[in-house]
Amino acid sequence: TGGIDSDDQVDAFLSGQITDMQSRLNITNLVQDSKISDVSLAAFNRLFELLNLPPLELTLLSTQLQLALDTRNGRNTDATVPLLPRDASQLGWLGLSPSTVAALQPFVTVLPVRTAVNINTASAQVLVASVPNLSLAQAQKLVAARASKYFRSTADANAILNQPTIVFNETEHGVATRYFEVLGRLRMGATTVLERSLVQRDGINVSTVWRERAVADPVGQATP
Repeated sequence: TGGIDSDDQVDAFLSGQITDMQSRLNITNLVQDSKISDVSLAAFNRLFELLNLPPLELTLLSTQLQLALDTRNGRNTDATVPLLPRDASQLGWLGLSPSTVAALQPFVTVLPVRTAVNINTASAQVLVASVPNLSLAQAQKLVAARASKYFRSTADANAILNQPTIVFNETEHGVATRYFEVLGRLRMGATTVLERSLVQRDGINVSTVWRERAVADPVGQATP
């Protein structure tokens, strides 16, 4: 503000948030090699049951996603096929009701490729969904355990539970992340600018997958 008259000074506030997107179930995992994945479908079925969501909507989600991916990859030219969502807020494009989309958003994501669930950051609900036979109480036990010492491998989580019928595996689970959502908010006077990005980290290299920016009106509603 150096050199600016005091009457012209504007207070500016900057805040931000980074979210591990592999702490959630990845919608993209539902389809593998143009076919619906039985393992991922079972995980989403457990999440739908946990959230008391209609199972028919999961069937619709899976089939519509399969069609959308086939179209993106040039295996389908039907013009009526839905667009492929970029993030969880757009899952209505695949036929989900607004209430189901709202219920799912804290627990699911849409990433460019198949990903494993990071057991160091996943919520208890996501852990329950991603592992057959895991109860919510056991998942909460794992969340409490990692608060004092993070898991270095899936074997650490298996050792805490010590249940032969409950197994975290290296295919569906991991202890690290490549994808993060970065949310930034800049407020200057009565104007607030929001910016949201999906970034991909590979070692020391970080790239932006997509970015969107919007200006919020005085009551907090964002407009592109």
